[in-house]
Amino acid sequence: MKKAMSTVGVDAKPGSGSGSGLGWRHVQLFAMFLAACTAITMRVCLSVAIVVMTGPDQGDGYPRFSWTPAEKSGVLGSFLWGYMVSQVAGGFLSSRGWSILVLVVTISSSGLVTASLPFVAAAGGAGAVTALRVLTGLLQGVLYPTMFTLLGRWAPPEERSRAGSVVLASQPIGNVLAMALSGWISYAWGWPTVFYIFGVSGVTAALVLYVLGADSPDAHTRISQEERDYLSQTVEHVEKAKLPVPWRAMLTSPALWSLLAAQLGYLWGYWVIITCTPSYINNLMQVGIEWNGLLSAAPQLSMAFCSVLFGWLSDLVTTRRLLSPTHNRKLFNAIGEWGPGVLCILVGALGPTNPPLAVGLLVVACGLIAATFSGSLINFVDIAPNFGGIVFGIANTVGSFVSAFAPYAEGVFVDREDPMPGWSNVFYSSAAAYLVLNSVWMVCGTAKVQPWNNPISVSKP
Repeated sequence: MKKAMSTVGVDAKPGSGSGSGLGWRHVQLFAMFLAACTAITMRVCLSVAIVVMTGPDQGDGYPRFSWTPAEKSGVLGSFLWGYMVSQVAGGFLSSRGWSILVLVVTISSSGLVTASLPFVAAAGGAGAVTALRVLTGLLQGVLYPTMFTLLGRWAPPEERSRAGSVVLASQPIGNVLAMALSGWISYAWGWPTVFYIFGVSGVTAALVLYVLGADSPDAHTRISQEERDYLSQTVEHVEKAKLPVPWRAMLTSPALWSLLAAQLGYLWGYWVIITCTPSYINNLMQVGIEWNGLLSAAPQLSMAFCSVLFGWLSDLVTTRRLLSPTHNRKLFNAIGEWGPGVLCILVGALGPTNPPLAVGLLVVACGLIAATFSGSLINFVDIAPNFGGIVFGIANTVGSFVSAFAPYAEGVFVDREDPMPGWSNVFYSSAAAYLVLNSVWMVCGTAKVQPWNNPISVSKP
């Protein structure tokens, strides 16, 4: 039976519970965004700092490391080897009602581990840093599956694209902060300070989340009854009980497998751009580290801005019923994967002939990638509100395994003596992933809640 719509007023302040005004659900989004954003800075800052760490000695008193291209690729790619292992565990733990505890532990621990990296590098070299980054990835693998569980409990359908876009905007904004600040921090205070600053920020964000966060509206101690009732009425298909996980139905679901294809395309292209852009710009434009960081951050700034724009547009389509939920998701995912696929082909074809245009195309491509936040990425919550974290964890585990090879694309394709032809092949690989894998999603994807989302009702005679 369809639930009645909420009649709560529209002029509420945070905590008063308006359906369209500010509420504690938006405070949850802020806390989640802050935690995820700091996690991303800890994840990405090494991509810029490693340029200084392995560069010529500048007489600043900090060590430099003579790592081979293969060792550098291994260090940059090692995060994902740990990251893929804990995804499903994160989704499962959060589905048991431990979301905030899981996030506080992972963010604070990541901060401490990140702050220790300069000491580990000096003592153990590339191998030790590789192991440390595997540990960081293991800690952070639970991050987004847990976030998707929280979105399933806190985000009403008419706000879901915007809510998901706010949380997922942590990726580009965290990248912007890491790439822009890492270069300048390295230039001004030395590369070890990069890891100290971002490590401390992680511990701080974990404390904020501990104070403001709650696993669900029912568990929140300061939310008003009006907002709690509003969320109870609008966030449908979410059970309060701890449900048995329908592993078999989940793993044989075409909806999940099509999402897996879309996630593979998104992650391969995303990680190629994130991990390889600083080195690409260094080969292409030969700029200093402080400007390299800013130029590398420009595509991410575009992504951050467009994530909010696409989230608003997607929710507008939903509230005005311009498209069905499924067609809405497919429209934005087509923009977010096919668009960047075409632009990556153009970047590869340009080669070294027009560096400003190549960087400009990457900026536009990253802006378009943000449309996936309102497409396939938030679709995990659409098809399984009760198990959004788990299904995302499954898809992201496989996707992370494949995308773990993305940083190695530079080592495989790029020759140190003549790098630009190899860079073209790097971007062609991204284009192929975007264009082919998103086609699977376009044919098989759906936004309908799956029957296995409520295994109790499915099992009843």
